[in-house]
Amino acid sequence: MKVKSLFMILLPLLLFSGTLTFSQIVIGSAAIHAPAVDLSQNIGTLTNISVVVTKGNGTVKIIGPLNVANDTEQSALSAASYASRYLGLSLYNYNFTYDIHDISGNVSGPSAGAAMTIIGISALSHRSILQNFTMTGTIDNGSIGEIGGVYDKASAAEKDGMGFVMIPAVPAGSQEAELYYLVQSRFGIPLVQVANISDALPYAYGTANPEGHMTNFTFYTNFSTATLPYANLTCSNQCYYGLFPGLVNSTFGITQNEINSLTITGFSNARQQMQAVLNQSREIAAKGYLYTAADQSFLDYINAFYFANSGASVYGGLSILNQINQTCSSLKQPQITSQNYEWLLQGELRQLWGSYTASATIGIYNTSSFDSDQVLESLYEGAEANAWCSAANFIYANVNTTGVGVTQSAALKSVAAARISRATAYGSNIYLTTAEQAYSEGNYALAMLDSEYSYSEGYANSYFGMNTSALDGMATSLATNSSSLFGAWPAQFENEAMFYVHQSNIAKNSTTAHGYAYQAYSTALLGSQIANDTLVISQNLVPSNATKGTTSAPAKGYRNVYALLSAILIILIILLIINIIALSYLSKIVKLHNKGGMRGRQRKRARGR
Repeated sequence: MKVKSLFMILLPLLLFSGTLTFSQIVIGSAAIHAPAVDLSQNIGTLTNISVVVTKGNGTVKIIGPLNVANDTEQSALSAASYASRYLGLSLYNYNFTYDIHDISGNVSGPSAGAAMTIIGISALSHRSILQNFTMTGTIDNGSIGEIGGVYDKASAAEKDGMGFVMIPAVPAGSQEAELYYLVQSRFGIPLVQVANISDALPYAYGTANPEGHMTNFTFYTNFSTATLPYANLTCSNQCYYGLFPGLVNSTFGITQNEINSLTITGFSNARQQMQAVLNQSREIAAKGYLYTAADQSFLDYINAFYFANSGASVYGGLSILNQINQTCSSLKQPQITSQNYEWLLQGELRQLWGSYTASATIGIYNTSSFDSDQVLESLYEGAEANAWCSAANFIYANVNTTGVGVTQSAALKSVAAARISRATAYGSNIYLTTAEQAYSEGNYALAMLDSEYSYSEGYANSYFGMNTSALDGMATSLATNSSSLFGAWPAQFENEAMFYVHQSNIAKNSTTAHGYAYQAYSTALLGSQIANDTLVISQNLVPSNATKGTTSAPAKGYRNVYALLSAILIILIILLIINIIALSYLSKIVKLHNKGGMRGRQRKRARGR
């Protein structure tokens, strides 16, 4: 027993004989599996990190890799410092030697900070940790910060048989939380969110059950549809509602197709939730809230697309984005008329947003340094672009093209400039950026509408702190004002505002109620602004030379008559010119004939000699 005990004491010394001397006193050692991402191959790997703590003067170093980046060294220092403080000890009484067991590579990044802290505490306290988990996250005074590469790291953990993964905590309902849920569902490995080292230690020691603290994500919002009154706000003018049912059903269709494609076993719960969202959207549509239903289905589609394409490689993701961008860019708008201008402008808006989103995402796509998290983030943006362009395509293909062809009056230029200037005060976003693009291309009506999306979002945000009842009151006042109902789209926006007022009034949770009230106000404000601009645009459309639809046949007939008359006139002129030339030519022949007769007689006389 004495020999064995002595061997156990000397073992850490032997392992680190190149860095430690026998005069140094070993306090303890520990090891952990730490995940990393190899961007050269775009795969996750698990690396063993160990630490030996000895008596010393506060020296912290890393051995193992050929090169260690400064941010990794700083993480080790922060880890050792916090581990000491956590146990009420001073760093300057110890030396920490971390060994990253990857002697052939270059190590960079701060994401091993939390893992190095855990093993630092384990070594100092002589309390062993489990070896069936991996952990990732930065460290800052005990707080565990967000990192990238979760998809690839969890993939490596599942492949190497780990029981669970500890990851930095993120806000519930955020896109990061959805990513965690997707990764957990795809690889079937629990992802446990921890905000700090105190949260993490019970799992590391094995005193907390990770199965009971897996990441959850909720797609379904339990709106009350049973008590929801039928939508009753109708537009006051330009009431072309005809395309709304088809547009909503088209959105339902693409969403259902994506949900049906979620065949991975781990996605069954997500699929059920997404189907519930779609079913509820249909219930909302049945009550007359068509835009609201399409809006909910739109978000549902994005989530389904996100999950369905979660296995895409870096180059596969880029290919998907390029296809979306090509589709968006290839859409052609029909001729704008006095009857379809509202619908075509709304279609153009969605094509503009989709094309901008797709091209901007491709512009920052980097196949040499993207991990799978970034691929997925890009595809989320791509799904949004695809949904927008799908809506635009439906509108272009089904819009009524009858009526007088129109074009925008130059007077809209100054109005658009004023709208953009007003929106600029609230900061830049996709709507403002695309509004400026539309303005630069001379599409001032589109720029006006686009800037209203930007303005309404920014202006409403300034009222977020207002109490729930006040927000509900403001939303109701705006929504029911007749000036807010000019046009079919504004009327749908205002009905959506009243949908959220209803949800706010019956919500049992005060925070939820306030969120609905804010949504109601911001939507009512948007509807009011769009109604005002729709009126201004309608007053500044002037007939163009081109017309479409049933009125185009007479115009085409007139053009044919004009062409025929022009051809006849040209022929007559040509004949007249030919006659003039012919008469002139005959006159010359007569003169030449007279001269020719005299000369002939002269020649005969000469030959006769």
